[in-house]
Amino acid sequence: MVFGDPQRRGQGRSGLLGVVLLAVLLASIGVAHLLVHRQSVPARRGTEIIRQIRAAGLQSAWGTQPTELKYLARDERGQVRAILDISRRPVDTGYAGIVIMRSNEGESLEQWSISADAGKCVYAGPTRLDGFSTTKIVLSGDKVSVVRIGRGGAEAGRAPVPDNYIPEGLMHLVIARVAGGGRHASFRSILNSEAIVANEIQFATVHMRPQKPDQIAVTWSGMHMRRKELYHLDRHGAVVRFDDLGGALTFRLEKPDEKAEN
Repeated sequence: MVFGDPQRRGQGRSGLLGVVLLAVLLASIGVAHLLVHRQSVPARRGTEIIRQIRAAGLQSAWGTQPTELKYLARDERGQVRAILDISRRPVDTGYAGIVIMRSNEGESLEQWSISADAGKCVYAGPTRLDGFSTTKIVLSGDKVSVVRIGRGGAEAGRAPVPDNYIPEGLMHLVIARVAGGGRHASFRSILNSEAIVANEIQFATVHMRPQKPDQIAVTWSGMHMRRKELYHLDRHGAVVRFDDLGGALTFRLEKPDEKAEN
């Protein structure tokens, strides 16, 4: 070998370049793995909260008495723009609830029923007099099915249930649990407006971030929709107020029900 052979030097540079590229690739994989790990922490917290609720059973949180809550939605000038009525009652299989929203735009009705262990749930809504599209969601074990009926026809789909999925009717209870834990948690849910596209169920992400012991910020992120809300809780964990930050409306509980703390 002749020392300083240009061909050898070129081979050396190629080998060095290969080592550098490999190092960059490994570093990128390591960073990506770290980011995925960090991003999954809130989701794991959400999964654990859902697991705890199901293990304890809903009666431990909701008791055996019916609940009726009324929220008045006011705009920035203090004028009432909507009335939200939420009711829940125990039934043989668990609990059933009705949510009614009344405003100048009309009235919408949502209904749900859930088993005592939160393993099965049926939801239908919103139903309006003008024929607004109706979504039906059925949770059974590890599967969820969706049927959405609109003016353009019906779409249907079925998919595995994410471990951190919030069944219908449990939103306020989950908010109370996250607030009690004091740490950011994320969940999956289904939005009526984006429940199913091309016969595939679309799961939205719900981030819950405690701001204060009695305040929690909730962000909904779907395919084409993003909504932010700020919830205010009383000392029992019940939602006494929530602010629709995008719509500039504040919903305040008109008649607190001490029997139903969540």
